[in-house]
Amino acid sequence: MGRRKYNWEAAKLKYVQGIVNEEGKRVFPTLEEIAKELGCHVGLVYRRAAKEKWTFERELFLRKLEEEHKRKRIEKVSKDLSQIEDRVTQGLKFATAQLTKHIADRANRGEDFSLSEIETIVRIFSRIQQATNLLLGKPTHIVQSFDKDVKQVIKDRETAIAIITAVRQVINKKALTKKGRHHE
Repeated sequence: MGRRKYNWEAAKLKYVQGIVNEEGKRVFPTLEEIAKELGCHVGLVYRRAAKEKWTFERELFLRKLEEEHKRKRIEKVSKDLSQIEDRVTQGLKFATAQLTKHIADRANRGEDFSLSEIETIVRIFSRIQQATNLLLGKPTHIVQSFDKDVKQVIKDRETAIAIITAVRQVINKKALTKKGRHHE
């Protein structure tokens, strides 16, 4: 009787890479299960697996699977963070635009700001800047320092009025420049 031929390549592949079952999960057969499938003595499979380092190759394969899984998770988290970052950036831009519009509208109507309103506006701009810096990975202590400096500068109402006047002048100059462009 001649020697029986076994499909060692298929057996090795099944042992090293496993098979994906009906549930979509990868399962790894034992050497005993491989021997049973091949219809040969388990000792023959153990010798062949040891000689060709099937277990080592399985470990390498599992590491590659894990690395690929990690890479995909990182990509997903990175994509999710990018989307969150975009939404936050849009929100910050919107908040800044709305606050700037509010200040310009009040300045155009000639309304004064109280000291507490100015401090609130500065605090809001400061928080927006902090959020932007956090988003960009920049240090936020610079903004906190700016916030303290502004509070120090805006000690009294006279300084606040001077700032409002300066802001109005800048806004009026921009408005005049825009009007001048439209008439040309």
